[in-house]
Amino acid sequence: MAFAVIHCTGGDVLIASIALLGALLLLGNARWPAERYLAVAALALVVGLGYTIFSEWLNTTIRRSWAYSDLMPTLPAIEVGLSPLAQWIVIPLVAFWLARRPRRGHDATYRAAVMKAPTNRSVWNSSASKAGLGSEQVRGSLQ
Repeated sequence: MAFAVIHCTGGDVLIASIALLGALLLLGNARWPAERYLAVAALALVVGLGYTIFSEWLNTTIRRSWAYSDLMPTLPAIEVGLSPLAQWIVIPLVAFWLARRPRRGHDATYRAAVMKAPTNRSVWNSSASKAGLGSEQVRGSLQ
């Protein structure tokens, strides 16, 4: 029993970490979570939930490596337990909410750091000015 709890908890942490890292790589930027917060959070939640549905279905229906208790309510069409689905909806939503909420004493420092973070455009403009290009030449080359 202890092995199953540790195994499943470790799997959940791994799924959440990969879902968040993938979402950050695909949709995040240097100013996240100040920018693109909802896009990253939504993609991480969808990936985590989608993988969980697949994994639950695979292990209970195809492999039959374990089964739900008779007390576990399941979704009729795919026979996936509601508890794992609720876990993958509630916990990420709470975690993202906690990550985004302002912290006493840290909010001003965070805002100052975000305002100094480079964007792709500021990096491009800086490189262009070092190369001796004016802003009109840069704009023209971007179009």
